[in-house]
Amino acid sequence: MSAAIYSRVSRLAINEDADESESIESQDDECLEACEDRGWPVFGKYEDPGISASEFSKAKERPGWDRLVADLKARRFNVVVLWESSRGDRKPIEWLQFLMLCRDHGTLIHIINHDVAELGITYDVRRPSDMDKLSREGLDNAKSSSDTSQRIKRLKRRRRAKGLPDGSIPYGYKRRYHPDTGKIVDQVPDPETVPIVKEIYKRIAANEAILTIADDLNARGVPTPGRSTQWGLNLVNAIAKRPAYIAVIAHEGEEFAANWDPIVDEATFRKVQAIYAERRTNHWRPSRIKYLLSGIALCGTCGSPLWGHSKSMGYRCLRGHVGISMSVLDLQVSAVIVKYWSNPKRLREIRKNNDAEAVAAQTEVTRIETDLADLYAQAEALVVTATMAGHMERGLLASLEKAEQRRDFAATPPALRDLLDGPVEEMAERWAALTLPAKRSVIRFTPMEIRVDSAGGRSRNEEQRKVTALERIRFIPKG
Repeated sequence: MSAAIYSRVSRLAINEDADESESIESQDDECLEACEDRGWPVFGKYEDPGISASEFSKAKERPGWDRLVADLKARRFNVVVLWESSRGDRKPIEWLQFLMLCRDHGTLIHIINHDVAELGITYDVRRPSDMDKLSREGLDNAKSSSDTSQRIKRLKRRRRAKGLPDGSIPYGYKRRYHPDTGKIVDQVPDPETVPIVKEIYKRIAANEAILTIADDLNARGVPTPGRSTQWGLNLVNAIAKRPAYIAVIAHEGEEFAANWDPIVDEATFRKVQAIYAERRTNHWRPSRIKYLLSGIALCGTCGSPLWGHSKSMGYRCLRGHVGISMSVLDLQVSAVIVKYWSNPKRLREIRKNNDAEAVAAQTEVTRIETDLADLYAQAEALVVTATMAGHMERGLLASLEKAEQRRDFAATPPALRDLLDGPVEEMAERWAALTLPAKRSVIRFTPMEIRVDSAGGRSRNEEQRKVTALERIRFIPKG
């Protein structure tokens, strides 16, 4: 007889003091002792440290278990040694498949904790009684896993309701732990990384491209959080969208006030989220933004977008109908945009309309949040059943999400707010100070279409072209 030892301990057990407290090392020691007692040479040890076998686990693979099953199929050992049956698989169907595989190959199963004094009991699932016992135990393990999952969820929700830290440490903070129990007490801003978090929010709020920010952080050699080796889109986005920086814990549509100090002010955080929402709406592609009017200005002949070209420094229709100097079109459009938004009547109108819509949407958000708080209080006091509370909660959360979207989209785009914020006489200077993405955001929001007509048979002389180019630019009001 030769044996295969499989050991596993989930990260849940390591982090949450769950029932699965035996380490890989202690499991191995007892399994090795059982093999030595019975004279079984050990063919191999298979381990999955920090991986759950539960159906509730996010882990997609268990390499140790997969290798064990492959070697079992190849008949490389005669007995599988487990510290307890739940080390194998907590998913009933997969556990049953494992038992049937052992039955078909005549492989025995030895489980240590079924008889601690004798270091376990050996089962032969070709016997109906052994198959029945281990099959039932698989169902019990699945139920235990479900109970543990629910218990952990309740614990985590209570922690969130108390505003205690949960999950991974946000970049920009560091954790403090209880000296005796080792449990998390709170988290505080990290002086070394807080400036980077603030810089990321400030630059995105100025409508700077995410790739530009990431490239700059890499060029400066700014250390990355966690296991990341370089700053990139996903890493910067993850920081820019995390409510933890305004001391809010967000989970599955719920928000809880956190007990740690914010790093970013709420106005800046909301502005950054509004910028992300606007970019999603306009299918924003930061890697393609090189020229002010690429993809915005249209061909007067076929209506397709014009694209900037670095060699000619001009905008062209991909079908060859239109070409125009980049500097001429950029300057003309900039002048028209500044003039359009310098109109005092237009300024009053947009501020009044958008602010009224935003206030109405925010009022709706506040009302729904109050209804949710009342619902949770009623559920706590058992005034409503859990089923009814769950149904009502889903409806309220869906309404809340829609109201928040209306609120976010009702407000003036952040880039336009920056342009309008100040004396009208200084608007040209503020326009010049905006970043390229911010300018494009303002142009898209402005209700006018930019079209460039063909030069036709006119002179190609450079000086004449500069004069006639202006005549070919048309601004058409939308709606």
